Amino acid sequence: MSFTEGPQAAIALYRSVLDTAGNRIGNIYRGDLLANLASMYSDMNDHRRAVIEIDQSLAAYGAALDTTSMAQAHLFKATALWGLGDRAGALDQVNLCLQRSKEKDLNAHATRKAAQYLHSMGRDAEAYDMLMTHAQLNDSLAREKFSASTA
Repeated sequence: MSFTEGPQAAIALYRSVLDTAGNRIGNIYRGDLLANLASMYSDMNDHRRAVIEIDQSLAAYGAALDTTSMAQAHLFKATALWGLGDRAGALDQVNLCLQRSKEKDLNAHATRKAAQYLHSMGRDAEAYDMLMTHAQLNDSLAREKFSASTA
């Protein structure tokens, strides 16, 4: 399917796969499909529906004990909640992402998002601290990439 067919076509496809596969697909694949559905709803600015789908995705990832995918889903849910105006809920989801993630690149992304959210909420001292954590993570990632490229 091409991107030009739009989110409605993608939603129909994801729903069809979920309906056809039923319980025959694994929890991680189900979680991925539900996360993609959430993304499509978010693209259409239907953040309420995106939250519903991402919550189902979180449940599927939880059943599979896939904490990395759960962390990514929490970060996505933060964006949807922010779109709904739930600032505190969005920040809580970023914090859940940081608690669950062991991936430096995901943590770097989450700390940057947290800094942006905190700044928008007028909590500039906390935003600054989070921005400094983000900078440290980015520096560490850059050093790792440089070391890998020179090895």
